[in-house]
Amino acid sequence: MKDKSSSNCSKTKERNRDPLFDNIKALLLFLVALGHSLDMYRQGNVSDDIVMKYLYLFHMPFFAFITGYFSKDFARARTSAVRFVLVPYLVFQSIYVLLGTLMIRLGVAKFNADIFKPSILIPTSAFYYLIAVFFWKSMVGIFKLRYPIALSIAAGLLVSTTQETSFHIGYAAVFSLLPFFVLGVRCDHAKVERIRSLPRWAAMAVLVLGIPLAACLPYSIHNIRMTYASTGMSNLTGMGYRILFYAIATAMSIAVLNLMPARRFGFTRIGEASLLVYCISTILSPHAYRLIEMVFGIPKSGLLHWLSLLLFCVAVVYGASLSVFRRLLASFVSMVCKIVSKE
Repeated sequence: MKDKSSSNCSKTKERNRDPLFDNIKALLLFLVALGHSLDMYRQGNVSDDIVMKYLYLFHMPFFAFITGYFSKDFARARTSAVRFVLVPYLVFQSIYVLLGTLMIRLGVAKFNADIFKPSILIPTSAFYYLIAVFFWKSMVGIFKLRYPIALSIAAGLLVSTTQETSFHIGYAAVFSLLPFFVLGVRCDHAKVERIRSLPRWAAMAVLVLGIPLAACLPYSIHNIRMTYASTGMSNLTGMGYRILFYAIATAMSIAVLNLMPARRFGFTRIGEASLLVYCISTILSPHAYRLIEMVFGIPKSGLLHWLSLLLFCVAVVYGASLSVFRRLLASFVSMVCKIVSKE
């Protein structure tokens, strides 16, 4: 009876979730997998480069916003930071480091061998985002200050003036994406509904306008983990571009929030398992696709390239959302927490 009751309770919670944000997270998770996979092909491939720059104009800032939106319970955010963010980070970053080291030694992942660092504490992989989330949930005291939005923007602009690139690569996103987390916390259901009531044509126009912006703006506009100097910019120029990046990311996120449907679909389950999908897709993209490309001789450009890439990303994010993986992660995290906890 206990197991059945627990199962029914879990199903009730899922029915009570807001499908709007789960749908948005599902879209963003697909774009994360696609962006990581495109990283292999963007150099020398104009279309892949533009698509990747387009995705990175808004998808990670929007993720930060959603994280903040669901972190309004500060006490709960602090207590869940270790169990639901730090422990998964340590597990999946360790797997990523082992897999990345192996594939680089085998010559399969030469495309990112120059930036890969086999480190748990300085994540050069996409798991930097979990580090950022851990710090955001742990430092929610910023909202006791008078001007949290202004202070977060100042921190996001100033963090890239440092010359400490080894530290910066792992942790700069904590501050450069902080404004979007703060905006998410300060946003409420009424504001979301006002955004949803805006004209759909305006939202679509914003997303279309992002295409020429992605084509024309320098790639470094969204290098949120790099110093301005490392991208060849002065601090003043770099801060100017980051302000522009903040404005574009905000406008495009509002557009997606306006256009995304608010009812359940088959893909909604991907957003419901967002942490697990993010972790698994980060490990598999692009390494698993690279192996598939080599085995089956898939071309590196053209229609077949795009079809296979899109199919791979859909399969990764949907497969990672299966309940069996969710149960395995929950059990493993519980086991780790019991080992390290004093209780």
